[in-house]
Amino acid sequence: MKFTQSLKFNFLLWILGAFFLASIGQSFVSYWSGKDILIQQIQENCTQIADATGAEIDSWIEGKFSEMSTLAKLDEVKKMDAERLPALLSGLMSADHDNLYVVWPDGTVVGDIGHMDFKLDDRNYFKLAMEGKANIDTPVLSKATGNLVAPVAVPIYRGDKVVGVLGATIKAEKVTEITSQVKVGETGYAYLINQDTTFVAHPKKDYILQKKLSDEAEGIEDIISRMTALERGIAEYKFDGVAKYMAYDPVELAGWSLAVTVPVSEVTQPLDNMLHKMIMVTIVTLLLLSIIVWFVTGRLTKPILGMVGITTRLSQRDLTQEIESKNRSEIGLLMNSLRDMNDNLNAVLKQMAGSSERLASVSDNLMQTARQTGQASEQVSASAEEVARAAAAEAEDAQKTSELVQQVGLAMQNVGSTTEGISQQSINFKNIVGRVTGLMLRQKDEMALTVDSTVNVAGVIEELSNKTQEIGEIINVINNIAGQTNLLALNAAIEAARAGEAGR
Repeated sequence: MKFTQSLKFNFLLWILGAFFLASIGQSFVSYWSGKDILIQQIQENCTQIADATGAEIDSWIEGKFSEMSTLAKLDEVKKMDAERLPALLSGLMSADHDNLYVVWPDGTVVGDIGHMDFKLDDRNYFKLAMEGKANIDTPVLSKATGNLVAPVAVPIYRGDKVVGVLGATIKAEKVTEITSQVKVGETGYAYLINQDTTFVAHPKKDYILQKKLSDEAEGIEDIISRMTALERGIAEYKFDGVAKYMAYDPVELAGWSLAVTVPVSEVTQPLDNMLHKMIMVTIVTLLLLSIIVWFVTGRLTKPILGMVGITTRLSQRDLTQEIESKNRSEIGLLMNSLRDMNDNLNAVLKQMAGSSERLASVSDNLMQTARQTGQASEQVSASAEEVARAAAAEAEDAQKTSELVQQVGLAMQNVGSTTEGISQQSINFKNIVGRVTGLMLRQKDEMALTVDSTVNVAGVIEELSNKTQEIGEIINVINNIAGQTNLLALNAAIEAARAGEAGR
């Protein structure tokens, strides 16, 4: 038997196959379930980080608005005295200010260094401030200091009327610092864009104010439109062929949009590592299980192979085996059942051997009896034939005697009633002889059948004995009739002698 056809191999194959499929199935179910949960958590984390970062930037901007609004409420500022403002503004400047200035409604600018030779009436942040809205514009690089600064403008009120704008260019490195602190995974980062998708803050400094998101990322126009509409959400996209998740949240005070992005591979990396570990654990477990199954199946198949040897010897009519098992399991019960079967077969064969001897003896006796019966039947048949021949001869003699008597009767018609009686007896004698002849012929046929059928020989012999007795009686009758006939013949001869020549 080939190993691949053995019970051990089949046990090993099916158990390991079932365990492998179960383990792989469980691993992949765990992987995909964990992946969904992890992705959901990462998305939630990205959204929370985006919300928190956007809120922090909003809070920083709101603080600047509050600071500027407080300065705008100073009486010296409200008076808008062009001669005194430079000194006043110079004293109000802080380390976050790149400069501080007041703008008249016609766009004329007086700063901390005095009158400016340009106007700001065409700037959007000035127009919004004149409408009573504090605002911050897109950061720019200061030509004077080279710093990244953002214009901030708040209205100056006299009563309920806006009489001017207090503006400042504040250092925007704080915005970059806030966004640069965002870390998601290993390479995840955050960035800011304004309404025309220009990068306001980015980990790569050469991107700031130099590149636009709409130019860098293709196929995410829908996401960009939602970002510029100051919506919040999360999306999956590709950048430079790398799949990424991006959570976006608005910085409403500035009209910017904050994005937190992380590669999908980094999100699933822990799961991939976990899957690899699970596969390794499965392989090691399969090896250990193979060893365990090998030994267990060996213990199971060893007694089975022993039973195969026992049954093989039983099939070869070997009933001399000593079978015994101390195993209390089903296999031990089966082994003991084979022992009982072997013992029972041995006992049955011994009984059959004794019966065969007795049957052979009876058969020999029957054969001898049959031979003796055949010989007796042949002897009886021969005797019956001799009797038949003798009876036939007697019949012929009787027939001749009858004819002679008839002739005598004709010659002696005058003898009277005595002669007629003799004639009648002769006729009767003839009939009796005919019956005896037929009976002897039938006896001959029956004896032939007796030779062919020895099973009923006893009954046939008994019947033959009875018939033989009848034949003896008939012969006695014949002898009696013959004696009477002789007497009658003698009397007839006497009478004929008396009659003389005429009578003869």
